Amino acid sequence: MNNIIRFIRPLVYILFLLPLSSLACVDSTPEVAHMKNYQLGLTNDLGETRRIEVRIADDGKERAAGFQYLCAAPKVLPILFIFPEQRRVGFHMRNVQFSLDIGFFDDHGQLKEVLTMVPGNKLYFPRQSFRYALEAPAGFFKDRFVTAKSSQLHIAKNPNKAGSVSIP
Repeated sequence: MNNIIRFIRPLVYILFLLPLSSLACVDSTPEVAHMKNYQLGLTNDLGETRRIEVRIADDGKERAAGFQYLCAAPKVLPILFIFPEQRRVGFHMRNVQFSLDIGFFDDHGQLKEVLTMVPGNKLYFPRQSFRYALEAPAGFFKDRFVTAKSSQLHIAKNPNKAGSVSIP
């Protein structure tokens, strides 16, 4: 009987405790640490323009990492994914610990669609192509009255070079 227990105990650790350790979250990843902070303007449906601080994900590694492995925190900075041209790609929530909203903006900064994404393996695709995607904790867009009705993103031509954008 003791031999069985000696054999089963390590299996219990391997089967149950190791998978839980993979769910652990961190405050930052190398990719997030590499992202530059940026101030941009966001005009909502009420015509109010607010300055928000975001992280810029403008290369393949940063865009692939996104919010993966990060802990939910009271002040998680949104991530602005920048693509070289308009495209229609999907986003996933693997290894993401909390629900996110994602807004898809065209070349001119016009908000086209907002989706709420939940942790898991589902892929999320916008209905049309976009140039910028802004990911933030769930509720971000609704709390700021930002919808595809008339909301606008104000961003400089080269946000990775500039520190902020002037807001009208």
